[in-house]
Amino acid sequence: MINYRSIRFKILATLSVVMIVSVVVSSILSIRMRYSQVMKHQEDFQICHLQLISNVINELMNDAKPEAIRTMLIGFQNNTDIGYLRVLALDGQIRFSSDSTEEGTIASESLIANFRDIDIPVEYIHRADKDAHRLVTITGIENNNSCRVCHGEESDLLGYLVIESDISKYEKEIYANEIIYIVISASAILLIMIVIYLIHVRYVARNLNNILEAIYEVEKGNFTSHLEVSTSDEMGRLSSAFNDMIDRLNKMRDGIKRAHSNDMERADKLASVGELAAGMAHEIKNPIAGISNAIQVFLDDMDDDSMEKPIFEEMLVQLKRVNQAVNNLLSYSKPQIPKNECVDITRIIERAITLTKQSALRTHVAIHQSVTSKIPPVYVDPKQIEQVLVNIIMNAIQATEKHGKIYVTKTIDESRNEIVVSVTDNGVGISEENMKQIFRPFYTSKHKGTGLGLAICDNIINQHGGRLEVQSREGDGSVFSIVLPLDESTQVSDRC
Repeated sequence: MINYRSIRFKILATLSVVMIVSVVVSSILSIRMRYSQVMKHQEDFQICHLQLISNVINELMNDAKPEAIRTMLIGFQNNTDIGYLRVLALDGQIRFSSDSTEEGTIASESLIANFRDIDIPVEYIHRADKDAHRLVTITGIENNNSCRVCHGEESDLLGYLVIESDISKYEKEIYANEIIYIVISASAILLIMIVIYLIHVRYVARNLNNILEAIYEVEKGNFTSHLEVSTSDEMGRLSSAFNDMIDRLNKMRDGIKRAHSNDMERADKLASVGELAAGMAHEIKNPIAGISNAIQVFLDDMDDDSMEKPIFEEMLVQLKRVNQAVNNLLSYSKPQIPKNECVDITRIIERAITLTKQSALRTHVAIHQSVTSKIPPVYVDPKQIEQVLVNIIMNAIQATEKHGKIYVTKTIDESRNEIVVSVTDNGVGISEENMKQIFRPFYTSKHKGTGLGLAICDNIINQHGGRLEVQSREGDGSVFSIVLPLDESTQVSDRC
């Protein structure tokens, strides 16, 4: 079955059309050129005979032998390829003819119409009738000095000499030659197409099939398939490039396997560490709670002017820090499954700002919330999203100098169908080196802190199907954006 979409068919079809059109056009041009050459040759032939016959007629008329003109015309017709010879009077009457039955009759109107085009000096007019397959050449018989003795001087022409030749045999010869030319051209085209087909099969199709088979093997997961490179042409370079690609894929696959193995090993270790950390955290929280309660009892019994009271208060603050660090460790090692509900994101933002307002006032930092168009409810865990916002706003407060400003905005990215909550500050910014590590657990650039805050925030947002983005440059402030997919909320809009 012929594959009309294959490169082979397209190449052969294109070449066939080009060659056929070339042969047809060249045949038409060749026929016209050959026909013109034959007609020019025949015209020259008839002009020569007209000149000769005209001279003979003048001599016969001078010798007063007009009857010999008919004999001379018949002799010319019998010994040449000329069809008919006629001598016509000015009124179109046939005076002499190689066919005596025509003498005395009036020539056809189409022939007489040609006489009007003849001027002095005498011209030759050729009329080719392709339908009748004949060529007619007409010239005038001039009334020269020797003729005026008998014919007077009333007209410059005495009559017309007409030669009519049959050109059908020349036309047949032309068309026969063209048929031979077309047959030879068609045979040449067929031979060329066969050669092109064999070349295509040998140097193109076979190599392409080998490449396709190798690609199918790669699709099946066999990355050991290589092509034989036997030439240095385009197909050879293509095969070589394919082999290089397979080698690179093998290296990448091996690298991915090693990375996956390392990740799995690291995940197992982290899981073990997480379980250990969770167990230790629980063991630590209970003593901390007991110590905190005991210190609080001592503080309640102390006088306000007691010298030991500030010491116990500082101890209580440090115990709260330890307790917060333990809570962060628990949150990171065993993240809570989100308890989603339909909430207004604006309410979450307002509550987060309220919780961080006192810290902002102590450092003289202003927090501004943008007023935007109404945003549809989202299906999230409000406590976890609030925790993320509080953490990000607190980081912004700590990174912003006195009298700085923080902007909390919320928008809808309709092109991606997402809700974006951004916290922008004009603080010290983050260096390029720190930007690469801010989401790593236990990494911090602060003197105080566990380095788990942003790592926990990133985990929470990932659990909600979103992402936490950051844009910052050292000295120019930072922008932290919480991106949540809007389709998650619209899919459960019936719950809101």
